Amino acid sequence: MQIINYLAAMQNLESDAAAGTRIARLTGDETCALFAVEIAAGTVLPAHYHRSGVEIYQMFTGEGEIALGELRDGQVVWRETATIRAGDCLTIAPGTVHKLANTGPDTLRLLCSTPPAHLGNDRTFVAE
Repeated sequence: MQIINYLAAMQNLESDAAAGTRIARLTGDETCALFAVEIAAGTVLPAHYHRSGVEIYQMFTGEGEIALGELRDGQVVWRETATIRAGDCLTIAPGTVHKLANTGPDTLRLLCSTPPAHLGNDRTFVAE
């Protein structure tokens, strides 16, 4: 058994320059892992999607806006947006274009459960 404290992990986050976040892998395997994520105030993650595996966000601090959409003829068509804040949990289905913006004055902190490939070869950024 391995016990990881996500609060301690938040003290040792690494930069994910492609997304503009700071992140630490907490646990998991190659099919599903749990990550601690920090998004600075004013940061907007670029629109992107993943071909496989769901992505689950559990918000702990801060507030933001999540936008979900789809690609049509190479263009993003946004279907819905929602305000998210501490305590909210959301699931993003495979193939769904999404972007997350920290719209609040404070750092947004969350846990994300996803296949590790979402941070590598299964992350396709799209122009808006």
